[in-house]
Amino acid sequence: MPNIKFTNFARSKVATGINSSATTLAITGGTGALFPALTGAEYFYLTLENSSLVREIVKVTARTADTLTIVRAQDGTTAAAWVAGDVVSLRFNALAITESIGNAIQQTSAVGAALIPAGTTAERPTPAFGHQRANSTTGLMEWWNGTIWTQMGGGATGSGGDQVFYENDTVVNTDHTISRNSHTVGPLEIASGKTLTINSGKRLVVL
Repeated sequence: MPNIKFTNFARSKVATGINSSATTLAITGGTGALFPALTGAEYFYLTLENSSLVREIVKVTARTADTLTIVRAQDGTTAAAWVAGDVVSLRFNALAITESIGNAIQQTSAVGAALIPAGTTAERPTPAFGHQRANSTTGLMEWWNGTIWTQMGGGATGSGGDQVFYENDTVVNTDHTISRNSHTVGPLEIASGKTLTINSGKRLVVL
C-alpha cells in the first residue's frame, strides 16, 4: 500500500514564522486534525504560499497536534522563509501523483491484465519479502520468500491445458536451507562454493 496520505479540504495558516532551514512548522491551533494522522513511514505533502504567490512544497513526515515535521524544498521548489498568516494547504502536486501511481498495480484495461514488472534473472531488484515479478530468463513468475527468489504456481502445461509436467532445475546455484520435507528430480548437483543445508527432522528426497 502507498505510504502517501491525503485528506479533503485540509487548509490552515502558519502560526509562527520560520526561516528557510527550519524542519518544524506550527500551524493555526486546532487545525492540525484537518491533516492526515501519520504512523511509521507515512507522509503527505503541503504547499506553503504567501500573498506574493511564492510557493514551496514540503514533505510532512510526522504530525503532533498542530506541529508538523517537514522536509523542505520538494518537487523542484525552493526553501523560503514564511511568516505567520501564510497559507498552508494539502494539494495534489506532480510528485504526489507520481508516487501514488507508482505504488499502485496498473492494468491494461478494466477487464485486462495486471502490469507485473518483468526482467531477466540478472535484472532482479534488491528484494523484500513478498516482492513478485515475471522472470523473462526462466519464463516463470517468481517471488521473494525472504531468503531466495522462488517459482510461483505450477510447472509446464500439458496437452489440453492439464498440469501434467512439473519441471525443476538440477543445480543448486545459491546457498539453500531445506526447512520443510522436500523432493526434486535428480541428478542433483551443488555448485562449487554453495551449501545445501537440511534442517534437523526434515527430509529431501531426490527421485
